[in-house]
Amino acid sequence: MKFVEEINEIGHFAGRETKLEQQVQAMKDEWKNIKFELIPFKESGTYLLHKPEPIWDLLDEHILKTLAISNSPYVKFLKVEVSYWKGTLIRVQEILEEWAKVQRGWLYLQPIFTSPDFQS
Repeated sequence: MKFVEEINEIGHFAGRETKLEQQVQAMKDEWKNIKFELIPFKESGTYLLHKPEPIWDLLDEHILKTLAISNSPYVKFLKVEVSYWKGTLIRVQEILEEWAKVQRGWLYLQPIFTSPDFQS
């Protein structure tokens, strides 16, 4: 009976760790179903990222969740995995930002370069 309090504390800590582990796994599972849909742009032979808003929303949500998890006092045994996951999400964010920037620039310049005046 003298170890009941200590055992309860360890059980509570382990339960919190398990909950964090499950949250990280749930986020990873959500990304398994995400598809980056590309659609052809007119007859240009180029493809555009179609409807990226749901991807951005999920990405923002998961970055916030991951930051909260990484600041939890119960993350000790998951620190490496959470850190890696956070890095992965940030890389995806950087790639999507660049993709959007290039796509906007291309859409802006595309009419100029397809103009008959510039093709000769």
